[in-house]
Amino acid sequence: MKKDLGIVKFLLLFAVLSLSGCQTEEPIQLPEVVAPNAYFYYEIDRDTLLQALDAGEEEPWTLLEEKPDLDAKYSPVEVRWSGSNYLKISEAMYRTVWQEAPDSRQLLDWRYEVACKHVGVGFDLAVTMFSLDKSAKESTTRSIVIQPQYNLIEVAEWTFVLGEGQTFLDNPQVDIEANFVSPEEALQGAEEVAGEEFRQEVNDACQVTVQYALEATSWRVIYEGGPEVLVDAITGEPVLQE
Repeated sequence: MKKDLGIVKFLLLFAVLSLSGCQTEEPIQLPEVVAPNAYFYYEIDRDTLLQALDAGEEEPWTLLEEKPDLDAKYSPVEVRWSGSNYLKISEAMYRTVWQEAPDSRQLLDWRYEVACKHVGVGFDLAVTMFSLDKSAKESTTRSIVIQPQYNLIEVAEWTFVLGEGQTFLDNPQVDIEANFVSPEEALQGAEEVAGEEFRQEVNDACQVTVQYALEATSWRVIYEGGPEVLVDAITGEPVLQE
């Protein structure tokens, strides 16, 4: 399924997650988005990228001068990349762009997406977002969107400025190197309680998002138009959400 997964929806997600709750009927005013500090597109070769990183190549990608034609680059192939494969790519790209290692304590969003027909094969896309340099009124966010079906990695850095009466929430800390349930295991748990049956009902005409729920220490597995399952990241227990 072709999707222009531009950075906008992830910026909106950041705005919602980063604001404190508001007990009022007045509309919540989202932070002002300052022009991006950095916004890059990198071309990759999905067939050789992992091997290049394993061989020690530090920057096995090419910086593009402008946004590519996504329709022309799209190929609906099965991507046999695991969550750990994506994390390895994300860390290497972070070092390329910002010349430092990512800090998992600043992790804001961590998710994978896969077409229902590719469940059990690998993930089609991965997103990591980090919130840093947080002051009383400003916060900087860095994001990496890895899209192997487009042979593309999208990288951005933005600054958000709070309005009157707004506050940033502290990020829950997560150690992505810790030994806990993998996104593949979380997806399998969701499949067992509801996902597989739903996919059969819709003939795999759907998408699945596997997102780490920072506030719940769980994986949230969401089937487009279908069930949502919360999988404990420590025990692996899946719970179907009503």
